[in-house]
Amino acid sequence: MSVGEQALEPNEKIAAIITAELLLRIACSMNKEFGADYNGFVVYLTILATSVGRVFRADNFDPTVDPDLMGLVNAQGISRAGVSRTTGIPKETVRRKVEDLIARGLVRESSRDGSLKPNFEAPAPDFTDHIIRNSISIRRFGRELRRHAGMDI
Repeated sequence: MSVGEQALEPNEKIAAIITAELLLRIACSMNKEFGADYNGFVVYLTILATSVGRVFRADNFDPTVDPDLMGLVNAQGISRAGVSRTTGIPKETVRRKVEDLIARGLVRESSRDGSLKPNFEAPAPDFTDHIIRNSISIRRFGRELRRHAGMDI
């Protein structure tokens, strides 16, 4: 071990393994849907997280009760400028990526206020399954960190 490095405690090792599993699942989902388009993925993820973050974090959220995620229809959206501010991606790049996401059916734009929301009626039905599996993995991640590592997220 070099100077400045510390050995991980057993709980930290467990947390690192659980985190690695979660990140791998997310990376596999990203690659399946977006390939090498990192900015497209980040723009989509920002729209998704803004719209459904509060729903997924709710104590009563259960993807087995609502497997089609139809309860997310009324989730709050985000503007293109908001995506740019949140991610640091230039506005013009965000505009192009959003247009591509809309054309692919992954994002929809509100006719009322122009806000962007994920389209859960997208033509790629397997993608919703990835979202559900990832949300379950995230919840499991939190439980495992609490149980094994004594950490709370």
